Amino acid sequence: MRFKIDRAGALHIERGDTMTEQKCPFVDVLPPSEEDVPGENYPDEDNYVPCGHWCPLFGEPQKGDLLQQSSMQGAPPVKVGEIHGLQLCKVQLKGDLVADERPQPKEEGESGIVI
Repeated sequence: MRFKIDRAGALHIERGDTMTEQKCPFVDVLPPSEEDVPGENYPDEDNYVPCGHWCPLFGEPQKGDLLQQSSMQGAPPVKVGEIHGLQLCKVQLKGDLVADERPQPKEEGESGIVI
């Protein structure tokens, strides 16, 4: 699985060849009106909150080693690459973090405010 965090902090997951913004399944922006029929015209593209870093349950990407068990009995696992994890409200994504486009805090010593 490949994913990224865009400049605004929203999570995108690669579906086919396209990075798709993920919607929070637990929060709707607007309550349904009397004309809305759940499952037919509600929720629609205007009635959702994207999954993103503003949620208190959205973690920071963590990089770790991708390990494969050795074929030799008793031998330790062998590192075969790197993998990224991202803790969300109900699950931890594991895969390739393509990009974290959020602005990074300035390093100490640079001009401006240090966060």
